[in-house]
Amino acid sequence: MEAVWTRFFPITREILHLLHDRKVLGEIKRVWADFSLKVSSGRLFDPELGGGALLDLGIYPVTWAFLALYRPNDKAKPKVKANILMSETAGVDETTTISMTFENAKAVATAETSLSARTARPHCIVIQGDKVSSLLLSRTNFLVMMQGDLFVDGSCPRPQAYTLALHGEESQRKAFTFDGHGMFWEADACARAIRDRQLEVAECSLQETLDIGRVLDETRAQNGFLFPAPLEELVTQ
Repeated sequence: MEAVWTRFFPITREILHLLHDRKVLGEIKRVWADFSLKVSSGRLFDPELGGGALLDLGIYPVTWAFLALYRPNDKAKPKVKANILMSETAGVDETTTISMTFENAKAVATAETSLSARTARPHCIVIQGDKVSSLLLSRTNFLVMMQGDLFVDGSCPRPQAYTLALHGEESQRKAFTFDGHGMFWEADACARAIRDRQLEVAECSLQETLDIGRVLDETRAQNGFLFPAPLEELVTQ
């Protein structure tokens, strides 16, 4: 089980229900997510310890792109175009932006992460769909298409509230509060899977984990970002 505990939050489950079961935004067309922190020292600046923004922080905005747009039966995985700004003092990525094109979903996603600037507030995630209504502006004779959006507040790994803003309707905001840090939902899911002799759980399939890993690998490969040996070595038996 990968350690992306965000997948198991009640707020995440509810957002996915709104997006995929109720389709409140229609077909999702665009996703933007950012998880960035202002960090000046520590393990994240040590390449021998797998440092950098991408693998520690960037996994969360990439995960949100997959939660919104990934189709596990698609043979065409998202096309990746990524840019990395390396740290001037350490051999790790300091700021990374990943553009993903999900061709079968006809949608795009942008995942951003940085160690040099915090995520701008209030929203860390924006999801937009094609469910629109038309508004005719009589003076200019322009036809404006007004769409709906879903905004997520808090941080990508620990979302705390969402706002559903549909044109012509009052915005709906729902906040989620809970005790503790929030890792217990994934721990419970893992324990149930072990109890029931399951090899994976629906919220975190083995295939999706591999496909996200490929996005992270492709991001580094496009920018020549390699960790020192033996971190890049693959051992098979």
